Amino acid sequence: MNLFGLHIKVGWLWIAFRTTWFVRLAGAAYGPFIFIKPKHWHKEGLLVHEVQHTRQFWSPWLWFKGKQWWEVNAYATEVNFFPVEDHRLKTLVFARYLANDYDFGLTNAKSYDLIENELLRIRNKTNL
Repeated sequence: MNLFGLHIKVGWLWIAFRTTWFVRLAGAAYGPFIFIKPKHWHKEGLLVHEVQHTRQFWSPWLWFKGKQWWEVNAYATEVNFFPVEDHRLKTLVFARYLANDYDFGLTNAKSYDLIENELLRIRNKTNL
């Protein structure tokens, strides 16, 4: 959608903007607002990741889990978006992001384990 020259996507309880404002990496979510850099606008997996952050915003019981859990959960949700045969590779890539782009003090291996465990939790929850 193009509104007053802004490229936007709208979902239930979130709105995404194509912009470089407020974005340090590829995308960012602040409450119900998602900001994605123009060169990443076409990446549906990134949108899934950022929409998960808006779900976290609308779920007050998750606020106290902390930023590291939020990111692990969003990356696991993003991995789950892709076909199962791509999960291992996507988990490796996102583990590297988690270890290197955030100040959590995690290694690649620990990041991989956290995402993998969260992915298993998500899969088990959806298969009930």
